[in-house]
Amino acid sequence: TAARGGNVLVSSGSSATSPTGFISISSPDAVAGNSGSITMSTGNSANGDSGGVYIRSGDSSGGVAGSIEIEVGTGVTGNGGDLKMISGSSSGDSGVLHLSTKDGNGPDGPTSASGHITLSTGASHSPDKISGKIHIGTGDSSAAASGGIDITVGSSQAAAGGDVVISAGNTSAPVPTHAKGGSVLVSSGYSATSETGN
Repeated sequence: TAARGGNVLVSSGSSATSPTGFISISSPDAVAGNSGSITMSTGNSANGDSGGVYIRSGDSSGGVAGSIEIEVGTGVTGNGGDLKMISGSSSGDSGVLHLSTKDGNGPDGPTSASGHITLSTGASHSPDKISGKIHIGTGDSSAAASGGIDITVGSSQAAAGGDVVISAGNTSAPVPTHAKGGSVLVSSGYSATSETGN
């Protein structure tokens, strides 16, 4: 019979009267070169699914559940590092990137609202560089229709439906600059062989 390889378990100690111990994984600082990287990955599979990577904080019955923070380091003389999330490729469809908050509690027991999703860039303090952009787009398609972008607001069974607000930026620049507020541009798609979109 086929036997599986052994497991590796790393855990901190428990405590009956104080917090449990923590686990710290880090590479040391570098004095003359790049600091070391940390790679966390699962192995490839020839006949089945490859293993997943699961990161989760524990539940709390008397306080706030722990957060998960992924933060990129600051650059002193260069740019800050990038943060990339990319789904897997395949000979079939590529993987889905799913970003969502959990439902609030209810209707049985205490009720609560669902969490928010905030997508924003940082402020810019450079006189000649704008703040970061947010680009939302779908990929091109060479053999079928390209993907769409849906912006929808959830329905309500007891109150008003939510709003969709799209607003351009304001300006408080002094008068001599003649700076104007931002514009909102909406355009339909162009077609080389048929009518443009509505």
